[in-house]
Amino acid sequence: HNSMITIFLLEEVKMDEFLERIEFFLTQTGMSATTLGWQALKNPNFVFGLRNGRGCTVSSMKKVDDFINSYNQENQEEKAQKGAEDRNS
Repeated sequence: HNSMITIFLLEEVKMDEFLERIEFFLTQTGMSATTLGWQALKNPNFVFGLRNGRGCTVSSMKKVDDFINSYNQENQEEKAQKGAEDRNS
């Protein structure tokens, strides 16, 4: 009985951290919640569901994490390239 409560609380903490990561990403990039949901999962309501307490699968979490990581990677590469172009001009 206690172990089930512990698992539930751990899942809740993990979802809170996941949502915080998403909110930080959206703030940093200026991307809308709808766009993130659509780009990562083809689900424009995904972030709104999380905000309203809906859970999600590990698979969905991984897809969103992968999207955020690749988006950040591409952005860093673009900034580095722009910086190199600025230095060369």
